[in-house]
Amino acid sequence: MDMEKDPVCGMDVDEQTAVARMQYQGKTYFFCAWSCKDKFEKAPEEYTNQIDQAEMVRQVGEAELSEVVAEGKWDFEKIGSTHQGD
Repeated sequence: MDMEKDPVCGMDVDEQTAVARMQYQGKTYFFCAWSCKDKFEKAPEEYTNQIDQAEMVRQVGEAELSEVVAEGKWDFEKIGSTHQGD
């Protein structure tokens, strides 16, 4: 079972049973719900950037996270529940 993260809500999604999928800039994105796909279609750069930020935290590690925040490389406005209003 190959799992991917829904770029909008962060839920783990099975590639084989994903409700929806979409190609963007040469990558296939998988979605847990049509509402997530719709949000992604309206502003894909917002959600692909969010993935980049999550990857940055994994690479940087917690010890250096405060420096990343201080340097303004992290956008806290994009953090939080994305299913609000579904």
